[in-house]
Amino acid sequence: MNRNLQALLLAIFRLVKATGLLATGPGRYVFERAYNAYKTFLEAGPVEQLRPFVGDGAWVVDIGANVGFFTTRFGRWTPNGAHVLAIEPEDLNHRRLTNAVAKAGLAEKVKIIKGVVSDADGTAILKINPNHPGDHRLGEEGIPVAAYRLDTLIADLGEPQIALIKIDVQGAEEKVLDGAEATLARTRPALFVEVHDVALRDFGSSADQILRRLAAMDYRLHLLEKGGISLAMTVEDALSRLTSTDDYADFLCLPEPAS
Repeated sequence: MNRNLQALLLAIFRLVKATGLLATGPGRYVFERAYNAYKTFLEAGPVEQLRPFVGDGAWVVDIGANVGFFTTRFGRWTPNGAHVLAIEPEDLNHRRLTNAVAKAGLAEKVKIIKGVVSDADGTAILKINPNHPGDHRLGEEGIPVAAYRLDTLIADLGEPQIALIKIDVQGAEEKVLDGAEATLARTRPALFVEVHDVALRDFGSSADQILRRLAAMDYRLHLLEKGGISLAMTVEDALSRLTSTDDYADFLCLPEPAS
C-alpha cells in the first residue's frame, strides 16, 4: 500500500479520535465499517484466494487478529466441524474482535484468546501505539500481557489438524515460528505471513532472513492475486516484490508436497 495514502488515513484517524467520536456507539460502528473497507480495498488484497486453504475438520489460526477482519472471514469459510483460533492482546481490539465474532453468529466456531503468540509461555510487554490500532507490538515498555507458544495453545486444544495460520505481529513473526515448530512439523499448514523488513529488523530479523527460513522449511512463496495465487517465487523474486510494495507484503506460504 502507498505510504503517503496510509499516512493520510492515519492522520484522519487521529483527528477523529481526538473528537471523542470513537468512544460512542455510532462512532465505533463507522470506524469498524471504515476499517473493513480499508482492509478490503487497500491493504489486504484479494483475500478470498485464501478460502481453498480452509480445510474440512481442521482449525484455522489467526495470530494478531486485531478487530476480526480475517477471523470473521475464516469463521464463515470453515465448514462444519472446523474451527478458528483467534489471538489478540490489546484490550479495545480484543473487545471489538469479540463483538464482531458475536455479531457474525460465529461464537460457537471461533475461540478467542487474549494475549500474544511468541517463543515462550509467560508474560510479555505490549507497546501500545495510540495513533494506530493495528500497530501494537512487543516491546520493552508498555503493558504486561499473557504470552503463549503456539505449540502450547494447540496442545491445549488436543493437537487438532491445522489447515492455515495467519501471522501478522508487527515484526515478531520469527518469534511465532520459534514457538510453533512442533505444530508446523506435525500438521504442515499453509501460512499467510506479513513480511515487513523495517519491523522485522526491530526484532533482529529481516525480510531476507524470514523468507529464507520459510524456504528452508520447504515452503513455497506466493502472493495473492485477483485471479488466484502467483506462481511460486524464489526468495530473490520475493525480495524484489517487497521493494516494489514499500517493504512489506503478505506471503502465502504453501508446503512442498510430500515426496
